[in-house]
Amino acid sequence: MILSFGAQNFFSFAEGFEFSFNCGKNAANVMGIKGANASGKTNVLRALAFIGYFANSTFDLKPDEDILVQPFLDNKKSSSFFCHFSVEGQVYYYEFEVTRKEIVSEILKYDGRTGRCIFKRKENMLTLGKEGSSFASLKKMKLRSNASVISTANQYEFTCISPIYNFFAQIATNVTDAGMTGFRFDLSTVTKFYNENPAVFNRVKLFLASCDSGISDIKIRNGINSAGESFLYPVFIHATEDGQSGEILARHEALGSLKLYQILWLYFYTLDLGGVLAVDEFDCNLHPDLLPKLVELFGSTESNPRNAQFIFSTHDTSIMDNLGKYRIYLVNKKNNASYIYRLDELPSEILRNDRKITPLYRRRKIGGVPNFV
Repeated sequence: MILSFGAQNFFSFAEGFEFSFNCGKNAANVMGIKGANASGKTNVLRALAFIGYFANSTFDLKPDEDILVQPFLDNKKSSSFFCHFSVEGQVYYYEFEVTRKEIVSEILKYDGRTGRCIFKRKENMLTLGKEGSSFASLKKMKLRSNASVISTANQYEFTCISPIYNFFAQIATNVTDAGMTGFRFDLSTVTKFYNENPAVFNRVKLFLASCDSGISDIKIRNGINSAGESFLYPVFIHATEDGQSGEILARHEALGSLKLYQILWLYFYTLDLGGVLAVDEFDCNLHPDLLPKLVELFGSTESNPRNAQFIFSTHDTSIMDNLGKYRIYLVNKKNNASYIYRLDELPSEILRNDRKITPLYRRRKIGGVPNFV
């Protein structure tokens, strides 16, 4: 689970920010991000996506290729990142500093920021800490200036790094350095996944039916394309009270229902893995009343026994009352620089536990709204 993460000098965040999942004794399974257009909501998720990319994928770069980091207003200073997380009961703290041309530093510790050092990297020099004996094989690696220790160790097939590598591999998101890309899953590919994973498919069908969309069942059929290749496609069954039913092809299905069909597999897959799902504008094309149902998939111990986490940005306001002040961050911008705060950081006289959040937000009392000129 992620306990917290943050970044400095990254996209619209000139100063450092910390995004904490701490809600008392346990880390939250769901966190929401709210703010005006262009406030920097997406950049919070970009930071998490970049941490995962840096840790796991930088070895894929060519030796002379730039690291895909974007400093505030394209300045020449280095950018820094951290992630505090737990894997199978063990807590880790990972931090690194980079420019586009090189890795300045990289460190992995047990516990927290002041915890026991596993390894420390300064440019291409790697030093093991006193607590890093089980990671001794890392000393055999030749480091590259644009590849992380974690990504390189995985390439060398050093199993000591596998739990950490796998943790970052289980972060799924719809944002990249180019912003929100959407989950552009090919319909045939998604249908093939459902065909091979009937348990997930049944959960998707039950969820869609519970949304009162008129869908009573979904059938998977075989087709042949113009190239003579076979493919799978869904047929949505709609039934009426008098027993009549009809088959609706995907191109004629309601956009919201079709979107759920194409993305729900990832929600359930993340739940089964115990991973992290980070979604920008997750309310897009979905009715506001559906959003709490998606959130509850992660909030319920019954549907989320492996403690998967869901972090999302949204323009929907009503969801704020479902989450409460401990699970919502607001993003604001001043002089082109973004800053964030969690609602429980506001003075208690503004936001009391017995008071709804949405009226205060709509009256512009707590921030995170457009500043019209």
